[in-house]
Amino acid sequence: MRDDYAYWLKMFKDIFVGYGHIEILVDYRMRKSSVTNNKMKVIKPQWNVPYRVEKLGLIKSAYYLGCWAWISYFKYRK
Repeated sequence: MRDDYAYWLKMFKDIFVGYGHIEILVDYRMRKSSVTNNKMKVIKPQWNVPYRVEKLGLIKSAYYLGCWAWISYFKYRK
């Protein structure tokens, strides 16, 4: 399961507003062998967060999965 994603969604349900930070606190490195680099392996866990954890239903979950796929395509294309 996408633990960080589910955690952030749960956390933002409990607060009114969130702010970004100017300073970079964490650097995330992508490796060719990592699971996150292979989007086909990540689709099912990514689907499970809105559908099973958030219980948003089929249509909304499909919409959010599509948004994630669209953003990921342009973010990581080479």
